Amino acid sequence: FTWIQTEGDGGDVPIMSGGLLALSRRWWQETEGYDPHMVAWGGENLDQSFRIWLCGGRIEVAEGAFVAHMWRDPNNPKTTQKYKMPTEDVMRNKARAVNAWLDEFKEKTMGFPEYEDFGTGAQSIGDMSNFDHLKQKLQCAPFTSYIQRFPNVYLNSGLTPPEVYQFKEMSSGLCLERLPRKHIPHDVVLAPCAGEGGAGGVSELQLWHGAIADVAKPLSPCCSGFMNWNFLQCLDAHRKGGAVQTFECEITGHAASQHFRLEGAGSGGGQISWMNGQGCMSPSKAKVSPEVKHCTQVTPEENSPDEFRIRVNGHCAEFIPGSGVEDPG
Repeated sequence: FTWIQTEGDGGDVPIMSGGLLALSRRWWQETEGYDPHMVAWGGENLDQSFRIWLCGGRIEVAEGAFVAHMWRDPNNPKTTQKYKMPTEDVMRNKARAVNAWLDEFKEKTMGFPEYEDFGTGAQSIGDMSNFDHLKQKLQCAPFTSYIQRFPNVYLNSGLTPPEVYQFKEMSSGLCLERLPRKHIPHDVVLAPCAGEGGAGGVSELQLWHGAIADVAKPLSPCCSGFMNWNFLQCLDAHRKGGAVQTFECEITGHAASQHFRLEGAGSGGGQISWMNGQGCMSPSKAKVSPEVKHCTQVTPEENSPDEFRIRVNGHCAEFIPGSGVEDPG
């Protein structure tokens, strides 16, 4: 669960955790309460949040309110789960909420592996007629209105990108790839470019797109960094000489360590700069324009040549976007 409350939205929030959501009796009755086909817990907060915003309601932060929640702790017997909760029931609940409210955007969610059985019909999500009845009764708006209501979250952040692409390093011919770890941060490496020569598809780990609000511009439009497609992981570097990795995206744009830009992009390539030109990414020395005097660069580790580290006073590498892969979702 990621807490989101962005500037410009007042006390309004797009979606809430189920344990932190309180509704009035009148609204509960008007919107017909919980989906009767959901089981136990999981996904009910998605359903309730979407039906609130799309059917005439509003979710607002209750300033000064305190909510106590005891998380599962293997070292605390008091938090031991005393009942079974099948994973497929949780995923079915979420699949019902997605199919009920996301309209054409549901295809994106249902394409994820954890929803595969529901997308192919191997497992049923159940009767959805109760949602059709509710939408007609309350004249609920389409999901696009929800996205437009929170542009700071879904548009300025880059969460709904117009395109995704690969970054190809010119001197090596390799592509930028996120290397997942068990815990964040994740590493960033150069690897053989997937999908070249028409052979197979492109790995999601090599797909990137612009993300993070640019707070230096009026109204903070997108973008001031790069996000790995389908993952809330953005390029991140904290200091000169430190490793370039990925960390959970700070979509409001207030984390300077995630400020990366593609400078001078064109048919001849470009350079990925860091923190308004304080540094740039490079796995090794590369030929650049003579105008580039001093630049922080990312060079391979001696013991692990595929891992980046930022160096000072080097030259910049040139990166070019890949074939311009269209956003599949």
